[in-house]
Parts: sequence; structure tokens; C-alpha cells
Amino acid sequence: MNTTESAIQLDDIQAHVISSARPAAAKYFFFHIRDPSAFSAFLASELLNGLTLSEFDIQHPQAIRLAGDYQCFTNIAFSFNGLARLGLPQTLLDKFPVAFREGMAERARFIGDSGVDSPSVWEGYYGNAHLHGLIAVNYMPWLKAKCATPGKFKAPDQWSAREQELHFEKIDRCWNALLDGAATIPGAEILQREQAHVIRYGTRLKEHFGFDDGISQPQVAGAQAYYGSVGKKRSNDGEWYPLALGEFVMGYYDELATANLGRQNSPEADPTLPVPADAIERAYHALTMNGSFLVYRKLEQDVKGFRAFCANKGGNVVAEQMVGRKLNGEPLTKKATGIRDNQFDFGDDPDGKVCPFASHMRRVNPRLTLTRGVNEGTFRVDQHRIIRRGMAYGPFIEPGTRPQQAPDAVRGLHFFCYNARLDSQFEFIQKNWINNCDFMYFPSPVVDPIVGNRQQGGASSFPVDQESMPVSGLQQFVFVRGGEYFLTPGKRGLARIASLAETTNPFRVFKQRIDPFDPNESDPLEVARYVDSTELIQGKRFVKLWVDKENGARTPYYYFAHRQELNRILSLPNLFTNDLYRKRISALTGSDMLLSSPVSQQRAERKERLQTLLRPALSMLDRILEPELQRARNILRKTQSIDLVEGLSRRLPLAVIKAFYGIRPVTAEQGAPVSRTQIAHYFDRSDFSMLPAAWQENYAQLGFKTTEDDTFLFWVRMLFLEVFLNQYNVPHIAHLAINAAKEFVPVIDHQIRQAIEGTKQPTVLHGLIELYQSDDNINDADLVATVRQSMLEFMVGSTDTTSKGIALVVSTLLGMGQDLAAGICAMARGSDECTRLLTSWQQGARDDKTEAAIDTLLNPVITDCLRLNPVAPLVPRYCTSGATYTTTLGDVLNIEPGAVICLLPQVSMAATLREAAVNGVPAPDNEPLIFLDGTPHACMGAHIALLEIRQALKLLLEFKNVRPAAGKAGLMQEKYKMPASMSLRCE
Repeated sequence: MNTTESAIQLDDIQAHVISSARPAAAKYFFFHIRDPSAFSAFLASELLNGLTLSEFDIQHPQAIRLAGDYQCFTNIAFSFNGLARLGLPQTLLDKFPVAFREGMAERARFIGDSGVDSPSVWEGYYGNAHLHGLIAVNYMPWLKAKCATPGKFKAPDQWSAREQELHFEKIDRCWNALLDGAATIPGAEILQREQAHVIRYGTRLKEHFGFDDGISQPQVAGAQAYYGSVGKKRSNDGEWYPLALGEFVMGYYDELATANLGRQNSPEADPTLPVPADAIERAYHALTMNGSFLVYRKLEQDVKGFRAFCANKGGNVVAEQMVGRKLNGEPLTKKATGIRDNQFDFGDDPDGKVCPFASHMRRVNPRLTLTRGVNEGTFRVDQHRIIRRGMAYGPFIEPGTRPQQAPDAVRGLHFFCYNARLDSQFEFIQKNWINNCDFMYFPSPVVDPIVGNRQQGGASSFPVDQESMPVSGLQQFVFVRGGEYFLTPGKRGLARIASLAETTNPFRVFKQRIDPFDPNESDPLEVARYVDSTELIQGKRFVKLWVDKENGARTPYYYFAHRQELNRILSLPNLFTNDLYRKRISALTGSDMLLSSPVSQQRAERKERLQTLLRPALSMLDRILEPELQRARNILRKTQSIDLVEGLSRRLPLAVIKAFYGIRPVTAEQGAPVSRTQIAHYFDRSDFSMLPAAWQENYAQLGFKTTEDDTFLFWVRMLFLEVFLNQYNVPHIAHLAINAAKEFVPVIDHQIRQAIEGTKQPTVLHGLIELYQSDDNINDADLVATVRQSMLEFMVGSTDTTSKGIALVVSTLLGMGQDLAAGICAMARGSDECTRLLTSWQQGARDDKTEAAIDTLLNPVITDCLRLNPVAPLVPRYCTSGATYTTTLGDVLNIEPGAVICLLPQVSMAATLREAAVNGVPAPDNEPLIFLDGTPHACMGAHIALLEIRQALKLLLEFKNVRPAAGKAGLMQEKYKMPASMSLRCE
């Protein structure tokens, strides 16, 4: 044994990574981690460790001691989100490569998964952030009690259907033993279950299109050598050598490092990478040593379509040209000497006349094709190899069966491959060789004919060579139904991951690393970066930071989070004012709203009268919201998906505005836009006049489109942004809001005048007119202005805050479980009654008793969600004239004129949840800080907002497995620090 072989830690590399264990069947369990501590205990269980074999076991099967005599072994792998869920330190997580951190769904467009292969149409939870890992249970019929080697095992010519069922039963017996009688993995939920079985036909291994399978794999240093493996060439006419282990397993030198260090001719050199000196790098090295990145793709094959196409285009000859091999596996190359002769290099076929350039085999491993005229061997290919470990699923259609007579069934390949660098191995092959129409700059203007993506399924052609007519009408025959990137750690790395697992407590106050505050550069509103929230709750009552302005002035920022301090400061509205709101409202509309007017008895009386107008909404809201809820319900039934923000959360408050408040969107005149400001905003300008003349005339052709409702919501949002969120006076937002107000205010005034002159309706608008006329004797232009200000206050103050509340509650719950129902049960501290009730609701129970029980369940859940993620996590107040303030601990603060007071209700409310969780009791049902109840600036429409949130949840709970969509689309996207989009999927 040379130095290279002895230095490779075969006993730590999971089995089946670099040497095939030759399983006959497998079941794959994709899971979501619910409780990291319980799951880590499962990882440490004796049976699971006994079933997790190593590369050493595969190379020395006589030494295997069967765990429970199950003839099975397991592979365990984690997605990046799974490692994060287990509580690995962020410093370690940040060391993983970008491709792994982003996941396959997010990389889909980059690697060519679009159209019919897009993650938006993937099955189940594939690509979803809740998919945390995979356990594969593999059945090896050769692994008998006496541990016969794979080579001595005599497999039948064909596995019968009954034999395949028996294999799966053996796997089930092993799996049930692992779970020890439980219904699911301890601390986890199974999201997807798949099964696969090798196809044997006429003593050969086959894949579904009818070709021999399992023929070619990379020859890897340290792995078992077998006939058919092929490595690298150092020169075009040279010998074949194994590829560096570091191409497939982490912690070892790869091909590039080997070449750079001049180690190609030193097989005795130690292949292991040196241990890094940096502590974080060293920890990452230890965690990933002997691990490999696992790519999984569920590929569905249209076998009947493929065989029918080939039959119409020339039969097996066309099929073999597309694949690059004969049906028996023999490569289409002059030098090949047999079926398993893989030591060919295309050097005798430089023009692709025997094996077409566009063929699948030539694209996924070009060998010497890339080095015409250059004597460098396979150097340009060696860093782009993968080890494949796929297995077929679905019934096999025997050769000779007419396609139309074959039984309909879903069939395909569970594609797995191992590589050490996702971006330069699997992704490189997928993007540059499979889905590149200009592959290798040779005349092959078509993607891979077997596994290439054809966008929306359109036909293309297949060029056989430069002289023959191409084969036309080529369709897509392989479709991506799901996938993900995983880390398959070494056995010691697996133990380290289990030891790092932390119990996740969603109710804790997170104590993050506090960054030094730079008075010139730091953003004082990024509280989590610069203020120790834990300290504000447990120790001192305030933190003070100085911010340097561009004009040389310095502004003090005071931060308060303790509930007693928040209540005291909010009870002093004339000392700690919302003066900025008043200035903004006045600039936009010409007068004050109730929100910004000084606290007085008159103000309190008017607020009470306005709240009286809103109270009927509770009895009317179900009827008002039902048309919008039904529209969303129809979308979900038809497409099994919806955008949480644009499809639901913004539409419910708009329904309230139209049917309860009594303000309607305006209809555009023929050929004229309703809002030129909205067009300007689309082009990232604040004024229509800033657009080039061609854009002004052709905005529709340039992509702008809107509806009456969307324009209305745009106006409301622009005013909301300027009044409540534009803390730094960003000119672009301010200018947009001013222009939007110029368009919006006349629309409201017109409808008010119509209402004054028309018949009274049961709306807030008509109620305000009557209130101000009869009680305050306001008429004419003053009446219009006064009603307008109240209407604006209702619309601007409630529409986007309610929409944000719906989005925050749903996204918070989706972060606590594998789907919405699981998140609700987790927030409700989990109970069989919760599960039973939600199941009953999904099954259509709508009687008064069930509806009341659902409401009772959801109310505290909504409250706790808004404690964790409130609509206003930071509430600013302004000490305009300066003040002396004494904290509840007796600290006397001489607060400077112009100081900004930052109240942090999110920290205070999270502390309440944490305390309740520690004590094992529910948090109080009532949470005044969510809507500032009991303060002069309490929200008047809180009861309406809560009802809308509850109705949105009840609608979504009608559907099974409501979950985030795959990839980035399933993450909450923001614009202007407001929810902008989040795609949901359901069954």
C-alpha cells in the first residue's frame, strides 16, 4: 500500500460515495427538522450508526458486521437550510460555497432549469427551504450473513415484480427498526418519500430508454478500480490515470491543486490537504473532511414519447446517435473494443462523424474533444467530472414493445451525483455542456438531446454530423420534477454536526454580535447590529448613540425596549411627539390628520366618534371580504399557488376600502393613464417628465401595465412610505409621494362631493359626512377637506399595515413548521386537538362550532406572531424641545432638543414570549404593544386588521400543505422595507 492509499481515510467516507455499493433497491426519505435536539439524538443512535457504512466497508465487505442483519445501509445528507436549522454557527455556515448556500432552486435559471423544468412546477417540497435533509436506505442483496463480495453475487436475469416488492419490504423492515416504532423520524417530519429499483433485463442493467446502464464512472484515486472506469490523460497519446480524490471528496488535493503543486507524477505523495491555521477555516475543514456535495434530481422520462420519436426517425440508429452509445452500451467510437471499454478519447473522431458532437455522451464527458491541436490530454475536462449514483423508478417497458401498447405509468431516474465543487462540476456540466446551444463552439446548435432543457417544450433538431441533414422535431423527453443540493458529511463530520445541534426556541430574544457603531457610516435604525437588546431588557434601560449628519450637526438617538419605559414614553405624547408625521402629512395634503394633531380633549372625543363609525365592520367584514377570498380560493384551486402579498394580503384591505370605507378606484379615460406617477415609478423615476419622450409615448410597449386597483394601491403606498417609513428624507420617495398625492387627493375629493350630493349609503364615507355636518357644523369646502383627511387616515394608516400584518403572520408560521398547519400547531405549543381541528377544517367542516373553535385557536397564534414580527418593530418619537426624563430605574436623562427616541416593542414582546416559554405557560392573550393600545396613538382599526388576518389564515388553511414555493420565490421579498412578494404552494 503506497502513501496515497494509506493516507485516505476510507473508514470516514460514507459508503457508496467513491465506490459503488451496488444496491438493488433504495428508498429515499426527505425530511424537515422540527426539533434539532431530538433529531441529533437520532443521529447518534446505535442502529443508525451501524447502518451508516463506510468506503472501507465496501472495499472490505468481509469485515462488515451487519446491523440487525438487515442487508441495508444508509446514507445521510443535509441541505444548507438543514445545517442552519441544526444550529451550526453562522461563521461556519458562511464558509460553504455560494451554490450550496443558495440551493438548486435558486440556481435553476443559471443551470438552465426553466419552462417545463422550472422550480415553480416541481413536485412537493423539492427546492423548498423546509427540506432539510435526506436519508437513503439502500438494499444490497449480495450482503448476506457471510458477507459475500458483490462480484461473487449471482443476480437473476431480471428482477420480477414480486422480487422488487420483497426488496422494498426489507427496506421497510430496516426503516421501521430505525424509527423504533414511531411514525416519523424523531425530531423531524418526512416531507417526500421516493423509491427506486435497478432495472435488470436479459442479465444486463438497463435504464428506461433501453440502454445498458452503470457502465462508465470516473476512476478515482483510493476507490475500487473496476472495468469500465476511466480517469484522466496527461497527454493525448498517454496512459490513463485515476483522478485526484479531491475532485469528489473534501479535504484532499484536487486536480488543479495537484497540477499547480507539480504532484501529478508523485503518486506516493500525501493527498490530504494541510489543516488550516485560521480557527474558522480549521473548524470548517474538520466539519467537511471526507464529505462530498450530493446533487439530487428527480428526472421523469417520457419513454413512450422517446421510443415513438426514434421509431419515426430511423429506429435504434437515431437513438444511439443521440446517446452516443449502442443499446448494449458499446460507445460509438472506432477504438472501442467492447461494451465496457471506456478508455477511449474521441481522438480518432475529431469531426464527430462517428459519435456526434451533440450526443449526450460526448457532451457530459468530452474527453479529448476540447483539445484539438493541443497536446494536454484531458486537462480541460478533468475538473468537470462527477460520480453518478442514480437509480430508476417506475415499471420498465421491454424492448420491442410498441409504445402505444405500453402501460401508462410514471417512470424515470432518481439522479444522484457526488462532487467536491458544485459550481465547477455538476453546474458546469449542466450549464455549459448540457444546456448550451453552442456547445464547445462546434457546429451543434442544440442542447443535449437526452437531458437538455427546451424551454417551453418546443421542438428542435439534432445534427448528426456536418454533412447529413439534421434530425428534426426533437422534443424534450426528460423533465426535472425536483431537486436539491446536499452535503454528505464524513462519519466524523456527521457526529460533529449532531454535537453542534441546538434546541431552537422561536420565543427567545436573540443576542447577536454587536457591531461597533460608526457615527458617520452606520444606520441607527439597524438596531440589531448596534444595540444589545438583551441588555435593554435585563439591565440598563436605554442606549444612546450619536449620529453625525452631512451638515456637520450631531443627532442623539435613544433606544428603549423595557415595557415599563415604552408605556411611560408613549403616555407623554406632547413631550415625545410624532412631529415628523405631522410635517409629512401637512406637506402632502395641506392639513393635519387626527394622527398628527396635538393630544387634547377635543382630539380624544373626535377619535372616539371615528371609532364608533368603524365598529360595524366586525359584523359586515365576512360579507365584504368573501368575494376577494373566493377569488384567491379559485386561484389556489386552479394553480395550487398564489402570491401571498399581491394575491392576498394587499387585496383584503382594498376590499375594505371599497365596500366599507366607500372609496372606489378611478376608471381611466380611453387611452389616458390614471397615474403618470405610477408610470414614472415603474421606470425608477419620481416624475413623468423625467422620462424620455419615447418612453412617455410607448410605456405600455415597454412593459408597464396596471389595473384600477393596482393604481389605487400605488397611491396609498406612496403616501404611507413618505409619512411612516421615510425616516431619512430620501428625495426620490418624497417626490413620488408628493406627485402621488397630487393625483390621489382630487380623486378622493371628487367622490366626497358625489357622496354629499347623493343618496346616503352604509359606508364610513357617508358616516363621516353626516358626523361632521351634524356634530361639527362643517360644510362646503371645509367639509370636503375634513372628510378627506379622515378618509386618508383610515386608508393610508391601515391598508399597508394590515397587508404587512397578514404577510408577517403567514411567513412567521411557515418558518416554524414544514407547512402552515404545522407552524400553527407549533406556535400553539402542539397538541392533538390542534391537528384534529385543522384537519377537520381542511376537510370542509364549516359549522358554527368548528368556526368558533378555529377562531379561538388562531387569535392567540396571531398575537404571538405579531409579538415576534410586529408590523412596527421600531416606533420613532421626537423630543422636539428637549426634556428631562427619569427612567424607571431612576436614571435622569437630559434629552437634547431634536433627539430621536427609538422605541423597540419587538424586543419587549419577544421577551414576554421567552418568559412564558421558560415558565411553560401561554403568553397573555392581550398584547397592548402591537397596536399601542391604551396610548393616545392607539390604532383605531386594530379589530378590523386582526379579523382580516384571521380570515386570510382560514382561507389558506382550507388547503393542504401550504408552504413556501421553491427557491427565492418562496422567500419574503421586500421593497421599501415592505413585503413585496412571497409565492406559496399547496396541494
